[in-house]
Amino acid sequence: REKQEKKDRKEREKVEKKQRKEAAKNPSRYEELVSNLCSVQSQLETEKQTVLERDGLIHKLAEEKCSLQEELDQANQTVLERDGLIHKVLERDGLIQKLAEEKCFLEEELKRRLQKEKREQEEAAEADKRGREETQKLQKEREDLQ
Repeated sequence: REKQEKKDRKEREKVEKKQRKEAAKNPSRYEELVSNLCSVQSQLETEKQTVLERDGLIHKLAEEKCSLQEELDQANQTVLERDGLIHKVLERDGLIQKLAEEKCFLEEELKRRLQKEKREQEEAAEADKRGREETQKLQKEREDLQ
């Protein structure tokens, strides 16, 4: 902006110098040039104001862009955090599945062992019963022999 203002000032000074030379030669032309100068200065002021307004809008847009970028960064961080949580949930689901499979295996193993133990107890009871019967038979035979 400062460079532009300096350039504009030099341009005005150059125009004014030229106008003074012309005015010395022709006074009515001088009046016309002064009028033109005023018109040009007015246009320059209008353009300057437009540039300042645009600068203000550019500044506001830059601030809004920064704000939106911060919101986007925060949203991305939230997404990353949620992705991490989803990953943890999936890992837990996998562990739960493995534990459920292990539980089923252990329950089946327990059933087999209980059935085996029950069979062994029944066989032992049967052998015990046969042993008692055998003992009774032998006692009866011994009594009969006596």
